Amino acid sequence: MAYPLSMRALCFALVGGMMLIEGADLELSTRHDSFSFLVLGDWGMGTNVQKSVAKSMNEKAEAAGDALFVLNVGDNFYKSELSEEGEKQGGVDGVEDPLWSEYFENMYSHKHIEDLPFVSVLGNHDYMGDYKAQLAYARDSKRFLMPKRNFVTRINNEDTGAVLATFVHIDTSPFVGMYDAFPENSIMADNLQAVSKEDGDTLTWLRDSLSGISKEGGYIFVVGHHPVRSNFFSDSSEKQVIMEKNMEKLRSILEEYNIDAYFSGHVHALEYVDINGINYILSGGGGESKEYPRRSDAQGWFKKSSGFAAVSLDARSGAAKVEYLDHNGEKLHSLTFVSKSKQGETNRSDGNSLVERIGLRLLPARKFLRSLYNYE
Repeated sequence: MAYPLSMRALCFALVGGMMLIEGADLELSTRHDSFSFLVLGDWGMGTNVQKSVAKSMNEKAEAAGDALFVLNVGDNFYKSELSEEGEKQGGVDGVEDPLWSEYFENMYSHKHIEDLPFVSVLGNHDYMGDYKAQLAYARDSKRFLMPKRNFVTRINNEDTGAVLATFVHIDTSPFVGMYDAFPENSIMADNLQAVSKEDGDTLTWLRDSLSGISKEGGYIFVVGHHPVRSNFFSDSSEKQVIMEKNMEKLRSILEEYNIDAYFSGHVHALEYVDINGINYILSGGGGESKEYPRRSDAQGWFKKSSGFAAVSLDARSGAAKVEYLDHNGEKLHSLTFVSKSKQGETNRSDGNSLVERIGLRLLPARKFLRSLYNYE
């Protein structure tokens, strides 16, 4: 059973082959150098599709045998009805909201996923309700983990102490910009105004965090709700322009520090693209798929489908395998890549090398050719 994390003083609990360390950030330990995890986004709807996805996640975790956690990329709770004022609603109303049981605890209660922690970030729909309630719920939950809006998770080898992978989780809604001009309800407007006063700049925090971990070795991943790029127009044209402009700032940081992959959701579909050596993995079909207009400059692989992604890592070789599965568990697409720490390339950028910054923007010929044919 997973151990509840809180903001109290550091303590340790051995849980099977996994050790969770309490504190401001998360540390998960395993006795093996290889492990897997599932990637889920845009899920809390109570739909038959969500139920099918949960069942298929359980089957995939059973087949993998080494699933360590679920990487939750946000938009955790949806509401279809309008408020009394006629506004859209989302998120939860508090830690006692019945949606916690209906859309989360009971939904993912299958044998092979019921003890997997959901390492979580917030999405835009979560700001349409009481986002602080999700942080409060996480303080006492055995499964829903979100120590802060921005935090770091490290996966360690328990025996050797080696860092196998580092995940830097960021809250993208406050800096994508489009909700400043077009808040989805009055609660979101108030929430985003509040977090802008409480916290410093997220991208500055991200840069500082990546600078601190770039020499540790192992895989380096960044996790956020909004995609850097999608092959679909998920928002109005005006909102899309604002979002993409601000997400370009994020992309430049990801390239500067030469991370391995960025995980996101927001678009209710499944997508993959390699841009300048960064793997962009979008898994936003946890509750439904949507019909979006397709971009004329589409890149990589993409599918208008509900479902999730499954990722297997082998830190000894640096190999990573990503599989996309639909809500019935049928494999739609798979791909592999190798972590930068094992590629024999120039060391990860410390943010000071102009040569590295230029070099990272050159796609190897093999990757370029693959990107031309890697979509259906």
